[in-house]
Amino acid sequence: MLKHIFVLFRNQKKSYGGMFVEQILVFVVLLYCFIAVGEAIQRYRAPGMLSTDNVIYFYDYSRDKNSKLNKDDEMEKLESLRKRLESSPSVIAVAKTSQFIPYLRGEEDYRTDSVYVGKGKIEAFMKSADENTMIVFQPMLDEGSWLKEGVLEDGSWPAVINRQFADEAGWTDAIGKKLNHSGYEFTVVGILAGFKHMPMEPSRPTLIIPFCLNSWHFEYSALVKEGERANFRIFLYKEFYKIFEKGKEGLGIVELKKIKDLYLQFDFVLLTGLLIPTGFLLVFAFIGTFGLFWLYSSKRRKEFALRLVVGSTSRGLFRFVILEGILLTLLALIPVCVLFWWVYPFSIVNLSAFGVAVGVMILFSAFSAWLPAFQVAKVNPVEAMREE
Repeated sequence: MLKHIFVLFRNQKKSYGGMFVEQILVFVVLLYCFIAVGEAIQRYRAPGMLSTDNVIYFYDYSRDKNSKLNKDDEMEKLESLRKRLESSPSVIAVAKTSQFIPYLRGEEDYRTDSVYVGKGKIEAFMKSADENTMIVFQPMLDEGSWLKEGVLEDGSWPAVINRQFADEAGWTDAIGKKLNHSGYEFTVVGILAGFKHMPMEPSRPTLIIPFCLNSWHFEYSALVKEGERANFRIFLYKEFYKIFEKGKEGLGIVELKKIKDLYLQFDFVLLTGLLIPTGFLLVFAFIGTFGLFWLYSSKRRKEFALRLVVGSTSRGLFRFVILEGILLTLLALIPVCVLFWWVYPFSIVNLSAFGVAVGVMILFSAFSAWLPAFQVAKVNPVEAMREE
């Protein structure tokens, strides 16, 4: 049967050519779409996402307008506010960080600097954090432990890096390695699986040092108990008024989960903009392929009638037409396979997308040919032979 179908394809190139080209086009578009979706899922699931559920970032946004309150005074007041917040039954912990909180700005606006490793240097994102940061943001540690304030026994300061930093430094065992920055010597005590500023962005080399060494910026974030965000806001406003002696307009509050969701919604819209036209293409291509199979099967009623006369069964004709459609699809996969291996690198995501696209195309072909095959199987040989 297979040999006969291939001979049929060769002898009737014009009849099958349109469906062949159409299936190549649909397969290319589907493959591109599935790879884009797969890469987006991979970027989202890549390690480095910080936990932001019930995490609230708060700040004094009127400091620049208040000439009487310098940076040291403001930090002293914020530290007093932190201690009061930690006494609240709504609060689990309050973290002090610098350039650490994700989603507040574009990646290009987070601070980077050169970190010296041996005789070389690595350009890395610079961050500082205290011990509570592990509780509030729950960064994923691959190895080692989190930062602790104070110097280590050898006089160096503890530091945490991410896996991308270790890879760029060429370290297979990074715990205990030394590095230098701004005149300080650091010892790596922990390695994060990654560190991402945005949900869909890759993790890049990052160095995290103790908050007490920070001199460029400061941030405060509170991890609030589930269902206590409203109570926390009320308590925060009340304590802020007492300490800063200014109105409500001086306090900024940001729920980080909402910002993360906004970024994800934007990325979802972009993916939807890709999936919707692909879906329409698949529907219209299905209608076109179905129509061509129907028309071509209708023109071959005498041929199918003769097959029944010489011994074919209705079930055999049904399988014959379905197999025609599937083989046509498999032939269309050949040029797409060549294009795929030439354009896309070898990866699990790309191979998975390719496998899904092949599965969809085979189903697409089988369903396109199913009803015409069903009609063919019901052909009455006598009536078909009488038709002109």
